[in-house]
Amino acid sequence: MIWHHNQPSRDTCRSQLTIAFARDLREDLSDYLWDLFEAIIVLMERSDQQAELLQTGFRALAVMIKLQWRKIIRELRRTFV
Repeated sequence: MIWHHNQPSRDTCRSQLTIAFARDLREDLSDYLWDLFEAIIVLMERSDQQAELLQTGFRALAVMIKLQWRKIIRELRRTFV
């Protein structure tokens, strides 16, 4: 999936699929969480201000944070405390 995010075609479908993928896998996604974050952010940086793509990218990030917030908090505590 990360490979598909890095392809040059501009399609919001990839971010929508990432949202569905994140919801289905939940706990199994944690191994790939930061790689997916990076892939979505790179996709948003290349969006050339396309509103629909930016909106879908932010929605994907929000869903991933919502589903993985416990893991994110644990990692932040280990990093900053």
